[in-house]
Amino acid sequence: MSFRVRNQATISEQVVFSGIGVHSGLPATMRILPAPENFGIVFKRTDIKEKNNIVESRTSNVITPTMCTKITNEAGVSVGVIEHLMAAFRISGITNAFIEIDAEEVPIIDGSSIEFVNAFTKAGINRQNAKVKTIVIKQQISEQFDTSSFVVTPANDCILSIFLNYERINRIIKNNNSTTFKMSAKKKLMKIAESRTFGWLEDYDKVRKAGMARGSSADNTIIIGPNDSVINREGLRNEKEIVNHKALDLIGDFFVFGCDIIGHITAVNPSHFNNHAFITKLITNFKSGEIFEEKIPYTARIMPCLCEEVSPASGPA
Repeated sequence: MSFRVRNQATISEQVVFSGIGVHSGLPATMRILPAPENFGIVFKRTDIKEKNNIVESRTSNVITPTMCTKITNEAGVSVGVIEHLMAAFRISGITNAFIEIDAEEVPIIDGSSIEFVNAFTKAGINRQNAKVKTIVIKQQISEQFDTSSFVVTPANDCILSIFLNYERINRIIKNNNSTTFKMSAKKKLMKIAESRTFGWLEDYDKVRKAGMARGSSADNTIIIGPNDSVINREGLRNEKEIVNHKALDLIGDFFVFGCDIIGHITAVNPSHFNNHAFITKLITNFKSGEIFEEKIPYTARIMPCLCEEVSPASGPA
């Protein structure tokens, strides 16, 4: 088996986004700036002055991953709904960025990642010399949750297979309930990037009373109405938009980890909570050295890549 580890990259010039938070309903402005090698993805809450306002994207900082992914620091300062932005960074190849944001949530924009990806492309992406931190799956590892499961097996690329299999969603998407792709397949990734978040109209009042979805609308969410119909005037952007958005969320949630994964990940009914739980299990296995080439303690900011290019003669089988 042979594969390549990517070079790190950052954005060539700043980009700015403004919009509302999908859960808070509050306005937010976000400025994304270039960052040096090995910097990672780091947020600064510019609306907070009196305590530490720097929040790093890493798995150990994830809290309450329900209906979104949120990270927090030791001072309790948080940034939520980061998953679509994180997916856009992974799809665009960006590994280092400094984000100034004046609110508690990343603006939802249109509910997908496509506007982020397009803006990064327009601004330009600066390839850096350092390699992306990478882990190599050497044997199968799996996890079963109440309604979902994850399996990762050895492969020579990062491959994702997503399956949705529960009655409520299958009534709507029917046979469009699965997708498989490589993270190196740029054309396919654009379909993933354009796929919006979704929700049921009948759940709207209940979710709002729980303090969520206060900024949700047909401008940023696929709304599923009575008789399993899509209410949005334009319909779906692609026939697999629902399952593709689940793939987008998984890409973003996994990239909070800060590393590339060389392996085939199969997820059935993934969710933010279970995505995080499975990544946490991968980290645990990495610490124990059970499935990786080297027994290196997990350190989010300084973990070296395991290899630049691996062949049957020189690397893991």
